[in-house]
Amino acid sequence: EDIAALFSKCAVFVHPSVEEGMGQVIVEAMTAKVPVVATDAGGIPEVIGKHGIVVPKGDHRLLALGIQQALRGEHPCVEEASAWAHQNFSIQRMVDQTCEAYLAILSQ
Repeated sequence: EDIAALFSKCAVFVHPSVEEGMGQVIVEAMTAKVPVVATDAGGIPEVIGKHGIVVPKGDHRLLALGIQQALRGEHPCVEEASAWAHQNFSIQRMVDQTCEAYLAILSQ
């Protein structure tokens, strides 16, 4: 039930999807300041941006190398990743963008 407590125990978060919409759990890992290694499935590259390690889906060798890289500390700054995730995926941002979309539709 306490996701933050679980993330605090992680040295790296690995998300090896072959299909994915957004990957909200990746945002949760980033906000918890855990290095992220994930595949390029679906919207994952847009979620991670330059704040994690993204490898081609299905390439287990590169996934393993990405994990090793993250464990050695060779990954983007987790502080910056956390701030970026908070800024771009907060509930307030979602509400603001939803309202903007509705207002744009209503003004047509």
